[in-house]
Amino acid sequence: MNDQGREPLLIKDQLDSSGPIQSGGGGRLRRHRSDGVLISRERLVHENIEASKSLAEDGFHLAVLDLRRLSPLDRTLINETVRAAGGNAVVVHEANRIGSFGAEIAAHISEACRGSGARPMRRIGTPDSRIPAASNLHRSLIPGGRRIHEEIQAWMGKS
Repeated sequence: MNDQGREPLLIKDQLDSSGPIQSGGGGRLRRHRSDGVLISRERLVHENIEASKSLAEDGFHLAVLDLRRLSPLDRTLINETVRAAGGNAVVVHEANRIGSFGAEIAAHISEACRGSGARPMRRIGTPDSRIPAASNLHRSLIPGGRRIHEEIQAWMGKS
């Protein structure tokens, strides 16, 4: 456990060193799909990939955009990805919904990318509450694959 009471994210995977070297900045589209896009960074990218795979079984094909960093924010990639998805975007983040980076991303999308006929912007985050010190309680507030899946189903109009 780290000093913030969270268990470290341990993801074991093969390292593919055959591709081109990527720059440290800018976002990365981790999954290409057309019905909408899940936008996040850090640990929740992996949750979004899993949710996107399970939602594909239900007929919802969602892209996953990994912002990788917030400053400088890759607005060009956000704009291109959200527009390609018809303006349908969901920001998933660990922070409280009010006053968070997710709110800023949602505001940017609402101002720059809103497509005609798009679903309303959606944010999935930690409820606006105090964050408990106990790690098991803390983890229960952070969005996980099941919650992301259920909220996307509701957003897409199927529950």
